[in-house]
Amino acid sequence: MIALLKYNYKFYIKCNKFMIPLLFFCLFQLIFYSEGPVHFTSSIMICSNVLFCIMTWIAFIYCETQDVRTEQIVFLKVNNNNSYWLSKIIFLWIVGIVLSFIGVIWPIIANLVKAGAFFENNIGLIDLLLAFLIQVLVAFMGLLLGFIFQTKITGTRNVAVTLLFLCTLLSIVKCALVNECPIAKTIMWIFPPVSEVINSCMTLGKFSISILTIPIVHSVFYILILSFIYLKLMKKLLF
Repeated sequence: MIALLKYNYKFYIKCNKFMIPLLFFCLFQLIFYSEGPVHFTSSIMICSNVLFCIMTWIAFIYCETQDVRTEQIVFLKVNNNNSYWLSKIIFLWIVGIVLSFIGVIWPIIANLVKAGAFFENNIGLIDLLLAFLIQVLVAFMGLLLGFIFQTKITGTRNVAVTLLFLCTLLSIVKCALVNECPIAKTIMWIFPPVSEVINSCMTLGKFSISILTIPIVHSVFYILILSFIYLKLMKKLLF
């Protein structure tokens, strides 16, 4: 597994296409936190939406830039279906964790620069840990969505891009859509629970472990199911 992660890392740093979403994320953070004061909870939730989109983008690019012949050679050397496909998930999750850390530490640095006057509310260690956990889960769901809607699975790139865009958008606006049209709940459950996690503490205005418990558990189950579906699809399709 370590060797596979190294292979994924070498492939990642050689591809310039990955720099665009990374630069976009950093630029967004810079612009978003350039002025204050801001509410910590609301700012984290907004950035989580952006991170979700960024991770779907990165995962899709990652799948689209893979060379089939190189994949076949590596696959034959590994000779283990689960390890090969799982290494891709783990590697991009590590990327997501790094971006999640940036997403949490950036406003803290901005607060230090502003001598503690950057946030409208007080924040503690629990707030930071929950903010990080939310962003990690959202990043994980984003990368899995990007993996599921790759050209290899959908058949054509146009279909893949269209479906990925629609699913990403619906995942973000799911709660608002269900509130406006309750009947939509019958089909909206199939989309990642990104909206549930992000909007759970918006009304309260602060992070709460009790309120976040159900959305977090829901997210973990969704991640496990989506990972299982991805692995089964890749085993069937191979290359």
